[in-house]
Amino acid sequence: MRKHFLLIALICSIFVACGPKPELPTVATVAVDYITENSASCAGEVVDDGNADIITQGFCWSTEQNPTLHDNVVEGGYTELLQREKAAPVYFSADLSGLLPSTEYYVRAYATNSEGTAYGENINFVTLEATPEEPIEPETQYEYVDLGLPSGVKWAAYNVGATTPEGYGEHYAWGEIETKETYESSNCSSYYKDLGDISGKPEYDVATSKWGEGWRTPTLADIYELVTQCQWILTEVNGVSGFNVVSNVNGNHIFIPAAGFRSKPAEDAAGVDGALDQGKWGYYWTTTPYSEELEGGKNTNTRACFLTFSSGGYMTDQGLRRSGFSIRPVRD
Repeated sequence: MRKHFLLIALICSIFVACGPKPELPTVATVAVDYITENSASCAGEVVDDGNADIITQGFCWSTEQNPTLHDNVVEGGYTELLQREKAAPVYFSADLSGLLPSTEYYVRAYATNSEGTAYGENINFVTLEATPEEPIEPETQYEYVDLGLPSGVKWAAYNVGATTPEGYGEHYAWGEIETKETYESSNCSSYYKDLGDISGKPEYDVATSKWGEGWRTPTLADIYELVTQCQWILTEVNGVSGFNVVSNVNGNHIFIPAAGFRSKPAEDAAGVDGALDQGKWGYYWTTTPYSEELEGGKNTNTRACFLTFSSGGYMTDQGLRRSGFSIRPVRD
């Protein structure tokens, strides 16, 4: 019986001794595609596992030829759609990232078994040129003052076209969003048009058009609130006459300069820079149209309500839409 056991052991040892000897695997670098300015996709194949299990596989890359595991490395995953009809998967892929634009790279597939690591052939490629980014215009942040008004409306710190509280800014005809050389009935686009209240309508409200969504020219109701909820103190800021409007609620204030108005060609008008009454009177449009029917007349849609003031006081009034008045924006 002992002889039988020795015979069986001898036969087994012969079979083991005759088994294939492990060696380095054979691996191929198949392709590099989907190249962008900072990435690329790689495919590789384990051609022969070297009679030993593959421990890991992937890609190494560098700007120099023949990259190894001491350079940049990424492990590859097996791709189910590209498998050969074998028991074990042989194709693998991975993405390279963090590459530099317009740069030549070399990449090699690798595979490691118990005998060591083998490499595929070099494939070189060049990343795409960087696409210049569109410059992002910074959003202008216009200053406003919270006067604590019951409506919650906040008033801009300066006029449209100005950058300081005492700056006069620009003058606009009612319902128009651009300045012009002359301010006459014949070139006033809002004349004889029933536009209703234009507050917040960018095609008619210059505050919304110039400063963006959220800003608007005040309504007549906004002006009434400003008048009744604040103290109006005649003063000068940096030599510019106007009113310091101080909140009765929280003491915050805005300065509104006497910016004058425009009604004729600049070369024919009196005042500073072609503006009439500049430094003496202020004229500020509201978005509320004036209806002549309130006085029993015919509504011709040629007038609108505005705020006016001088050293003698302040009031609301109605005037011809053709006149070039100042705009002091508000936001809700």
